[in-house]
Amino acid sequence: HSEEDRLGFIADAMRSLSEHERAMLHASVAQQEAAATTLAESDPFFDMRLFVHSHRVAAMLVAQRKEEAASRRLRAGDDVVGLDDGDEGESFVPSTLPLSQRVVNSSAYMRLTEELEPEVVRFLQRIFDGTATIVEPDAAAGAGDDEEDDGDASETAFDVHDMFSQQPGRDLFLKHLNKQRAKKQDVAAGFDTLARAMEVFLDKCQEYHDITGTKKMMIMSETFFREHAAGEPGGDGGGDAGGGGGGGEEGAAGDGEGTGDGEGEGGGLPPTGLVRNAKGEMVRREFVQTRVKRHPIWRDSNCWEEMFYRSVREDVAKLHTPHSRVRAGSSDEAGADALRGDVGSAMPAPGSAEWTYMYQQMVFGNLGSYMLNMRTFELPPADVKRIVRRLGHGNGLPQEMLQVLFSNADGE
Repeated sequence: HSEEDRLGFIADAMRSLSEHERAMLHASVAQQEAAATTLAESDPFFDMRLFVHSHRVAAMLVAQRKEEAASRRLRAGDDVVGLDDGDEGESFVPSTLPLSQRVVNSSAYMRLTEELEPEVVRFLQRIFDGTATIVEPDAAAGAGDDEEDDGDASETAFDVHDMFSQQPGRDLFLKHLNKQRAKKQDVAAGFDTLARAMEVFLDKCQEYHDITGTKKMMIMSETFFREHAAGEPGGDGGGDAGGGGGGGEEGAAGDGEGTGDGEGEGGGLPPTGLVRNAKGEMVRREFVQTRVKRHPIWRDSNCWEEMFYRSVREDVAKLHTPHSRVRAGSSDEAGADALRGDVGSAMPAPGSAEWTYMYQQMVFGNLGSYMLNMRTFELPPADVKRIVRRLGHGNGLPQEMLQVLFSNADGE
């Protein structure tokens, strides 16, 4: 018995050691996987973007509070000279160009705007009457000899590659396309041309790192559509468009005009994918977004992060508007002060509990919107979660709020 007991004791000890070793191995694997995930999610430029964003927000708040102080002193009849005394350079933003160069650039921009605007307007008119065509670079090379003999074609063929290579061309296209969405959103026969124009536009945004143009074009692609009769095949399915609108972007471009009756905004559709059009017919809408979502710019996490930061700064800028601050959750008394023009009491101090709460709400709202857009534009789910988690943590969003975002997304 003593030998059997000894062997049994050894077997139990070996079993216990084996289980302990297995648990340690599992823990080690989990740690290595967590380290690999952290390494994969690391971005050497993320901290730099967050640093720049934080300092820009701080500069905006300083400028807003100084402007409000000047406004109060003017209403009180005080002298406003010397408001900048003692700011120790808080609001100083170094210029990247000498003043003379900025003036030249501004003059060149205005000159190009004046030259390009008639062409951009004519291009959009031709798109919506279904007669526009786009000159591709390979076709343009051999077209020079035929231009004199083909006057009609020159009236309908447009070199958008050259037009969108210039900032004024991109800005004008967005401005007039935004005006058009208040009039007519059904592109009909011009759908393919508009989709191709948006693809070229995004090519140039990617080439020139035009984040604002990308952000606004994302919204435009979720606005314009063509209709298919019920049961008619076509496109990738009209119900795909439906992003969150770019995180607080209003009007999307230029003069900020609205969308008219709102039909087609964001591409929202019933589960069947069918809607009743102005003629009373049941149709399926195919949005331009179903074409441009294939563009490689939507796979660039840096682009999404930059768009998010700009949306947050737009929300911060809106705090300077008294009505916006009333909507942002100020007390009734503070809101009344804001509407009377005594805005100093309604503006939260940077670093205060009220400011922290308001900023977290901005971050939360914009992250929810961009999370939906990233999914709509078919960014891989793992990348979406990585970007949202990184932006949330970096901007001070509590873990509970991040969990709400992820649970909402998983439930859709």
